[in-house]
Amino acid sequence: MAEKPFDVAIVGAGQAGCTLAGKIAEKGVHPSTGEPLRIAVLDRGPNFKGKHNSGYGSPERRQMFTNLSQDFSGRYTRWTGMPPGARRKVPLQPGQEIFLQRGPAIFGGGTLPYIARTRAPFDIDMQVWEEETGADWGPGILKPYGQQVHRDFHIHVRPKATLCQLDHLVREAALSIGIRTRLSPPPRRPSVPESAAADGLRTLKSAS
Repeated sequence: MAEKPFDVAIVGAGQAGCTLAGKIAEKGVHPSTGEPLRIAVLDRGPNFKGKHNSGYGSPERRQMFTNLSQDFSGRYTRWTGMPPGARRKVPLQPGQEIFLQRGPAIFGGGTLPYIARTRAPFDIDMQVWEEETGADWGPGILKPYGQQVHRDFHIHVRPKATLCQLDHLVREAALSIGIRTRLSPPPRRPSVPESAAADGLRTLKSAS
C-alpha cells in the first residue's frame, strides 16, 4: 500500500469507530487549509471483499456465516477451564462462565463484559456523568446522538399486541408492589457481519 498522509486516525472499525469516522467526515475541516479531513480507520479484523449494498448486504459475506446463531454459539462462553489469554472470568450461571480480555486487545471488542447488549441511558444517567466528570455530557448534548442511532437501526419497543401473558403478569406484579415499569427495546439481531477484532472476536453491525 502506498504511503498516504492522514489528518485523523481512528483505531477500531466497530460500531463506535465507524460512527465517529462518519461524523468527522461529514463536518470535519482542516483548520489550516479548510479542506475536508482525511481519515484513516484501522482494524485488525479481516477485510471482507465485495461491494457493500446497504439494506441488502453481500451474498459473498453471507456465505461465510451461513447460520449466525450456530456460528457464534459458545464463542463467548465456555463450560470448563480458563482459555489462553483470558484475564478473568465472570459467572453467568452455575457451571458456566464468560471470559474477558482475550488476547492483546485492551479496549473495544476485547472488553465485552456485558455480552454486547447495551440500552440507551436515561436522562438521569447522563446528568450523573456530567456531575461526576465535569465534562459536558448532559442529556442536551448526548441524547440527540442516541436518538439518531435508534432511527438509523429502527430500534423501538415491542408493540403491546405482541406481549404475552407472562409479560402482563410481571408488569401487574411490579405495579402491585409500587414498582413502575416501562417497555424496553428488544435485542436486535445483526444481519451481516462487517468486521472482526480482538483476537478473532467478531464484531457485528447491522447493514440496515
